[in-house]
Amino acid sequence: MPSRKRSKGKERKAKQIKASLAREYKTWMEWVQWSQKNHKIQCNHGKDINITSTSACVYPFIESFLTSNERDVLICLESLERTQPLVWKDTSYQKELINILTVMAANQLLFDDQFGDTPNKSFTHWGLRLTTAILVLENYNGGISTTIYKQNVAEMYSRLNPLGGRNNNRDLLKFISKRLSCSCLRNLNKIARKTLPKLGVCSGCLQVKERSTLRMCARCRCPHYLYCSKTCQATAWSKNHKVQCEEALMHRSISIGM
Repeated sequence: MPSRKRSKGKERKAKQIKASLAREYKTWMEWVQWSQKNHKIQCNHGKDINITSTSACVYPFIESFLTSNERDVLICLESLERTQPLVWKDTSYQKELINILTVMAANQLLFDDQFGDTPNKSFTHWGLRLTTAILVLENYNGGISTTIYKQNVAEMYSRLNPLGGRNNNRDLLKFISKRLSCSCLRNLNKIARKTLPKLGVCSGCLQVKERSTLRMCARCRCPHYLYCSKTCQATAWSKNHKVQCEEALMHRSISIGM
């Protein structure tokens, strides 16, 4: 028979786990169901999110993602790749997380709009994190680095994450609205398309430019690295792009070979 001391230890551990899950549940519950908190947003955006039946392995992922102090979202995701392996092995978990993160992003946009705030004020930082995580989860193929260097993923990532995280609200809105079956973000998206230009950042001079004026490196063809002139590209090559170019080619070959 099991000892009384061991039984109490198991009970104590079970209570600790339950309390931890309750804290994590509360953290993202306020995001996912923002409508109940503010009595204004009354839409589930067409996403089927059954909170009560959510697998316990999703809770730690959301908690760690929301509370991480790591500013680089890719490093944060690489950490979660190591600490939450079940999520990356099961597409059902990935789909559930995509739904949760999409609803979070949509509700944040709507919440800002109701109070007359622009996405620049409070959404840009979270928007970058949420949309990047969604993009990686949608296209994950065995590694964060390999996934982000896939041609279609790299192009979208560069649009969502211009250097310094600036002036990408048009692309953020488009990215989220395309993943919703409802029309909640339709007006915001239309306004953004009319008033906000397509922008990017030159990796050489670090200046915000019209995206149509920026060109990729002809060797690696990686959308992460855009340049407004040959001078900027030459400067960047001698400074850091020579190494970046090799890394991009390596990851591209790994991605194609998988």
